[in-house]
Amino acid sequence: MARYEIGLAWPVSAGTFPWTTLTINLLGSVLLGVVLTVVAADSASAHRFRAFAAVGFCGGFTTFSTWMVETVLLGRGGDVGLGALYTLVSLIAGLAAVVVGVMTARAVVHRSLPVFDPEAED
Repeated sequence: MARYEIGLAWPVSAGTFPWTTLTINLLGSVLLGVVLTVVAADSASAHRFRAFAAVGFCGGFTTFSTWMVETVLLGRGGDVGLGALYTLVSLIAGLAAVVVGVMTARAVVHRSLPVFDPEAED
């Protein structure tokens, strides 16, 4: 519902850069970084909350399908360069937004997660 309401409040015209979807996806990416950092515990309740918050809310708020449809429509409308720019900006800014969320959560809760080490023993 949140994504839908934002889309109604900030409509985007055909053939223009899809700022609304990009903004929604970036907000969801920041929130995902925060949630996955704060809920780092390995308990059963943490797993359930992580699933609800990360997959449920963030997954429902962000929208891969709309991003792809908008990219295809830009290409079909002759705006291939704009579609490619939209894809590139979405990927780079989305990853950066997750990092911002992780760093923000770590600064607020004063906790760091263990670093992934593929050579560490289980």
